[in-house]
Amino acid sequence: MDIFAEILVSRKFTNQDKKKIKMYFASIIFSSVVLVLVVPMVALTKGIAYISTVSMLLFAAIVFVIWRELKAMQLEFEYIIVNNNIDFDKIVAKKKRTRLVSADLKLVEEIGVYNPSRFVNSNFGAEFHTERDVNSGANYYMIFPHNEYKRTLVVFTPDDKMFEALSKTLPRQLLKELPKN
Repeated sequence: MDIFAEILVSRKFTNQDKKKIKMYFASIIFSSVVLVLVVPMVALTKGIAYISTVSMLLFAAIVFVIWRELKAMQLEFEYIIVNNNIDFDKIVAKKKRTRLVSADLKLVEEIGVYNPSRFVNSNFGAEFHTERDVNSGANYYMIFPHNEYKRTLVVFTPDDKMFEALSKTLPRQLLKELPKN
């Protein structure tokens, strides 16, 4: 019997993300006042009309760059279990998909509820944070060997369907770390 489970998780904005968004909007307001109002008025009173056009184009470029940065902050993660393999993908702005890491579930060394303080001085080849909310207590971690990254840590937010698929594929000694329904 084939095992298949898939979940799509949208990343919630952190406090740092919210500060960035506020900074972006403040910079749009500031640049609009300077580049759309002040510079064209000064340039036109001095008789240099092309500077007002250049300032408008510069403002449009600033708005475009900020828009691209805001779109890049829209992250989603997809977890896919097919038989004994799990894939973690990152989707940026609902357009660009990137495979972060894949693992064989039979090789998983450890799985459990994620506590950041436990992994402060840990030495991993790579860490992937694919959780919905960084501050949530519903996050789990998985440690497994990887050919490219060596010992790898992935933090993720599974749902009931994912737990069911994991319970069918993980080694028996790791099943006690999964929630009982």
